[in-house]
Amino acid sequence: MTFSLRKIETRSITFLLLFLFSSGYSQLSFAQDNYEDFATIYIYKPKSAITGVMRHTVNINGKELCWLRNGARMKYKIYSEGPVPIYLKNYIFLFGSPQREPNMDLKTLIHVKSGESYYMRVIMNIDGSGENFTFVDKSIGEMEYYNQSLFKKNNPEIILEEDLEAFYAKQANRSIQESNQVLTQPKPNSNTELVKKFVQEKMEEWRTRGRYEKSEDYNIRVSKSNQEQKIKEFTDLGIQQVGLKKFNHENVKSEYDPDNETFRLKFHDIEPIYLNVPIAEARDFDNNFRGMVYQSPKFFLNNQDQFGFNYLELKDNQNQKIYYYNNQEEFAFNRPDLNLEPVEIQIQSTKTIPKRRKPTNYIGSSDIDLHIPRSNLINEHAIAVVIGNRDYRNPDVPPVDFAIRDAKSIKNYLVHTFGFKEGNIIYVENADQANFYSLFGTKENYKARLHNLVKPGKSDVFVYYSGHGAPDPESKEGFFVPSNCDPSLVAFNGYPINTFYANLSQIPYKSLTVVLDACFSGTSESGMLLKDISPILIQPKIKILSDERSKIFTSASGDQVSSWYREKGHSLFTYYFLKGIQGEANTDSNRELTMEELRTYLENNVPYMARRINNREQTPEIFGEEGNIVVKY
Repeated sequence: MTFSLRKIETRSITFLLLFLFSSGYSQLSFAQDNYEDFATIYIYKPKSAITGVMRHTVNINGKELCWLRNGARMKYKIYSEGPVPIYLKNYIFLFGSPQREPNMDLKTLIHVKSGESYYMRVIMNIDGSGENFTFVDKSIGEMEYYNQSLFKKNNPEIILEEDLEAFYAKQANRSIQESNQVLTQPKPNSNTELVKKFVQEKMEEWRTRGRYEKSEDYNIRVSKSNQEQKIKEFTDLGIQQVGLKKFNHENVKSEYDPDNETFRLKFHDIEPIYLNVPIAEARDFDNNFRGMVYQSPKFFLNNQDQFGFNYLELKDNQNQKIYYYNNQEEFAFNRPDLNLEPVEIQIQSTKTIPKRRKPTNYIGSSDIDLHIPRSNLINEHAIAVVIGNRDYRNPDVPPVDFAIRDAKSIKNYLVHTFGFKEGNIIYVENADQANFYSLFGTKENYKARLHNLVKPGKSDVFVYYSGHGAPDPESKEGFFVPSNCDPSLVAFNGYPINTFYANLSQIPYKSLTVVLDACFSGTSESGMLLKDISPILIQPKIKILSDERSKIFTSASGDQVSSWYREKGHSLFTYYFLKGIQGEANTDSNRELTMEELRTYLENNVPYMARRINNREQTPEIFGEEGNIVVKY
């Protein structure tokens, strides 16, 4: 903690005056109002039947504080900075009598910085073997420390803090020379330097030749291309590691824009984020805000050496709600002091520009966007994922011109015609591979974000994707092409369509609608995604979703190309899909649109217009029971 001399004197005098005139000194805490004045050390020991007889005394900075029992936890507020020794003396309690086991004591030295939190997890083996303690990242530590199931109910949380009187007296008694040294000590490393240091250390470790590694294998492993790839990997990892250490949510400030139903959260030394919170939930959000849990943070580092969030989840344990922030989603926020200038990352060509828009309800001039059917239906539990991938980081991958426009229109129809709550629609522009895995899961684990949002047997699920698809030439399997994908390596950095369908089949939905406006043959409206190969015919495993509750719409068959309808400013298939829902497909003019009606309408219009506009074949593939209701008006 760095104090100017004036600050030291002012705090010391204030402290002494209050101490003289107040009989309740023990209730004073001058640093509680500013988290930058102290650090917090969390030490916790998850309950274990094996080591239940082992206890520790906790000694921090030479002061013995308390016992740490099995299934107990403690929090210590410390106002000192720099190296802090932590010493846990080990005892074994047998028949009510403590026996010292000095060989199993735990000793460590940490360098403490004001405003930071440190989480020390203690896990002892009965024989003292293994890793007896570890310092975990804040996001992990926070989740574990506040997880009641890890601790015994009869062990209340121990909350202690450093002696303020002694601390401030020590600060006040510093000499002028010592104070000047504090003022002139060098600034800490910048965030960029910390990330670079992390990368250098990791690269040095990676480039070290293995003891049994042959020269030929070593030279292949440390080739220039592999080194460049490793630098990118370690840079991404370094940004996350340093970002986690910098992140502190104890002093977050919030503002709400009721017109756009958006909160702005301002963090210390981290770019603000914007959360869409319906006005009906805004008051509860405010009331429960201080107790919310921050989960799954993903950071970027901008060219001004400031961290920002690519992704963040806020969990309201009071209402069991989770609010999601993704800087690829749109937000609108009206405040006179708002600064929404784009900021780009300069670390190893990683660029992130938060999406912005002016507050407006108007999207475009196409007829499907001007006359959206309005329904009084409120589909309380319905959940949707809407993805529009227009822009790709690989310069060889052409943009999908109307993907975002299509996605916006789909979202509008879901809200106004299908009755989805806007807060139940996960809307993502230019989704990367991490977005796909977090939304739909992996081959080994289907319980991803979409699965966990669904209320079993009550949620209508709608999934829409507009963007590139591509095949793996070896396996002939189709893949979604994320925004950070190299199509020539799509088997490694794409998202498998078979995994997509398999994981959707595990969701306990009431009904499922999937709309894919993409072709998976390796060709596209704007050119070939895979160089020097012919289009490939793929056969995704749609059959696993062939039940009476599912409806699947794909824009093209086999090795065909999904066309655009430039005159309308949309892709051809999405235009006619929404045109049909708008009412054109409802041939009997009743208040229900069936699968049979929509299928007939799409099959009559999409192939014809593809031939007429682009001189090519495009035949949509549609799966679902003909009597199924697509939408009620």
